Amino acid sequence: MTDKEQIIIDRVDVSECKHLYSRWTGSLPKDTCAEYDYINNPEDDGLINLCKTHPNCYYKQLQKEKFENLNNRQMVESAENLIYENSELYKNLKEKEQECEELKKQLETSEKWRIESDLQNDRYRRALEEIEECINNLK
Repeated sequence: MTDKEQIIIDRVDVSECKHLYSRWTGSLPKDTCAEYDYINNPEDDGLINLCKTHPNCYYKQLQKEKFENLNNRQMVESAENLIYENSELYKNLKEKEQECEELKKQLETSEKWRIESDLQNDRYRRALEEIEECINNLK
């Protein structure tokens, strides 16, 4: 086995666990697969690898917690990114709403101007018609 090879048991990389392969030396670390194995099989003083049968050893719990913390951090970062993106979208939305309000006012103003212009044109047209009528009456 190389140093870089992973050993995945119970969805946890246990290749770094110093108790994965242990020999009975007279004292075993607490809460490890090796200690559990010795208590249940004291005559076995050879190579101990009960990792597969102990899904909740301290090392695996620690690794799972690290993995969950990493996932939680990634989810928090993802949520923060979404919040930032949403705030930017909200800001852009407010800017567009303001722009729409300004365009609406311009449109109302131009509509008023058009109506006033039409009324003015109507007055000029009537005045012109009166002048033409006067000219025609003079002939």
